[in-house]
Amino acid sequence: MLLAACGGGLIEPDPTPRSLPATADACPGALLEGELLRDDGSGFIVRHAEGFITPVTWPVGYSVRDGERRELLDPGGSVAASEGDLVALGGGDDGAGAFVVCGPFAVTPQD
Repeated sequence: MLLAACGGGLIEPDPTPRSLPATADACPGALLEGELLRDDGSGFIVRHAEGFITPVTWPVGYSVRDGERRELLDPGGSVAASEGDLVALGGGDDGAGAFVVCGPFAVTPQD
């Protein structure tokens, strides 16, 4: 889960351990595809083409920066995705309704 930081533009990852493994070798094989949308509770949700939405938990080191469009930053601080982009995320359900990204993911930027 991503949580809002008071007074700043960055949202830092929740340090709470997750039920999914951190290594790609043990990552579940589920795929979540859809549009990346802003969510004040989890940072981002993904809206699937069929209409359902899913909160997303990113790997350790990822953060979210608010601006004209909310951006997902990788551990090095580079923009990995932006609000409105189409994503295909590898990972699995955490058992509490969120999708934990632990595998590769692809981003199709939307302007």
